[in-house]
Amino acid sequence: MGKPTAEANANLGDEPRIQMDNKFITVGEVGDYALQALSSMPEHLKSVATVSIKADIGVKMGIIEDLKSELRMVNLLKINYTTYEGAAVDNL
Repeated sequence: MGKPTAEANANLGDEPRIQMDNKFITVGEVGDYALQALSSMPEHLKSVATVSIKADIGVKMGIIEDLKSELRMVNLLKINYTTYEGAAVDNL
């Protein structure tokens, strides 16, 4: 999740975008896309599925909260948050 690169700005604009499996989607499409991914998983892994959100620095928490809300609607409650910069020990 993040703003498109300078080369992609002409086609995609400069607002943060959500990318799942090399495809750009909207927040409203997240639930359907996640359910489709779950349906292709073996049954014994569905209950332990974890969604990983990798966000670029500068992405506003509002879009992350919207994404989290969509995931809750499809009962995907295990979420891992990742960013590209910083270290957890620096924040202790």
